[in-house]
Amino acid sequence: MKKLLVLVLLVSLQQTAFGQKSKLKQKTPPPKISKVEDIPPPIREIKQTIYEKLFDSSEHPPLAFEWRLDADTLLAKGGIYRKHLEIGSDSGRLNKYEASNDFQIRKDYAYDPLKQTYKLIFLDIKFDKNIIITTDKKTGNVVKYKIFLNKAQTKVTKLENLKTKQIYSTGEFEGPTISM
Repeated sequence: MKKLLVLVLLVSLQQTAFGQKSKLKQKTPPPKISKVEDIPPPIREIKQTIYEKLFDSSEHPPLAFEWRLDADTLLAKGGIYRKHLEIGSDSGRLNKYEASNDFQIRKDYAYDPLKQTYKLIFLDIKFDKNIIITTDKKTGNVVKYKIFLNKAQTKVTKLENLKTKQIYSTGEFEGPTISM
């Protein structure tokens, strides 16, 4: 009997020890969902002109133009016989190919880019209607080019330097390849 009483006592103590319930803590209610303020309308988009769209380099490489000396000429050392201009939507570069020594240049002169000396000039580009304004990043020199389009206004056919009246015809892009 004594053993039974001790056993009942131990079982009841065990159940009360594990069976105690603590006071329930009051949970804080979740924050009220308020109406989200309407997103302000986007800032008025700046409309691109037809010229800016043609020079937009986000979908294709920058457009390239070149000017070459078209006459049989004797060039002194440092004389420029070819200019290669690459223009994107906001930046560009100009390669000026110079004569490394005195030599005669002909119309059919085949140049080798690895053997020629040239100056590489990086440019900032701005558009003003049908005028491209290029600014040299180092010196700040400003040069303006007039844009000429084809009849359908879908391609740029040539550029004209407004100061020197040099005509730049379309050329091949010679810059680095675009990586994905």
